Amino acid sequence: MKLDKSLKIQYRDPAKLTPNPYNARRHPERQREVLRVALGDEGWIDPVIFNKRTGRLVDGHARVEEAICQGVAEVPVLEIDVDEPTERKILLRHDRIGALAEIDLSALTIVLADVDGSERIKLGWNDLDLSFPLTDPVPDVNANQKWPSLKLEIPPRAWVLAKVEILEKLQSIIDEYGMKMDIKNE
Repeated sequence: MKLDKSLKIQYRDPAKLTPNPYNARRHPERQREVLRVALGDEGWIDPVIFNKRTGRLVDGHARVEEAICQGVAEVPVLEIDVDEPTERKILLRHDRIGALAEIDLSALTIVLADVDGSERIKLGWNDLDLSFPLTDPVPDVNANQKWPSLKLEIPPRAWVLAKVEILEKLQSIIDEYGMKMDIKNE
């Protein structure tokens, strides 16, 4: 594992940070709303990543766009120096790593227990995300327990989360083209 001890956060004008033409991530309005609230409530807790060799952003496109819209003079920037093939790998991998994470429903239940509905929405959890019961008992798992090698059990709530992801993607596509969608949650 490489550790670059020269990494330092700098502050730059967001209007001078060039978007990356290879960035495949698109930011639907729901995500932008949650981002605006987060930036307003917590401020900047994560710098954007900028490649000085190519002069392009590698991560943080939506944050930079929001900063420009809000007239922010400077944003925190973590500058890296990599060639273009490495930059493309970083673009493909960086966000994907987070997207591959799984949700621990027992931890989510605990974290959301004291958060009311309107606050949950501001945190990015809409009514459909939370349409599954958060109070289902979660089995106690013993770390030393031997698990069957070929048995796969998917909790019912995991199917709900997969359905939510599909419906959100569909909704973002529909929103992009100005259509309407009426979803019946069965």
